[in-house]
Amino acid sequence: MKFILTGATGFAGGEALRQALAAPDITQVTVLTRRSVSFVHPKLREVLMRNFLDYAAWIWPATRAASGASAHDRQAPQRRRAPGLRH
Repeated sequence: MKFILTGATGFAGGEALRQALAAPDITQVTVLTRRSVSFVHPKLREVLMRNFLDYAAWIWPATRAASGASAHDRQAPQRRRAPGLRH
């Protein structure tokens, strides 16, 4: 099983990361973070994200690929504005 975690440099996220790395049924832990978790582990894959708005662009294809979806299904849905909101 693969595991994606955000907030791994915080108190609760750090403990979730340690538990995930210790779990024998988890084969890979991908951490989306703004700063490094400052250690190396064979199961750990660290993705440094400088902008939180980039998370959606990264996570959609990654989760679709992990689920075995076809390349056509991996396209991210189009963002839509909620009625009445200005951006």
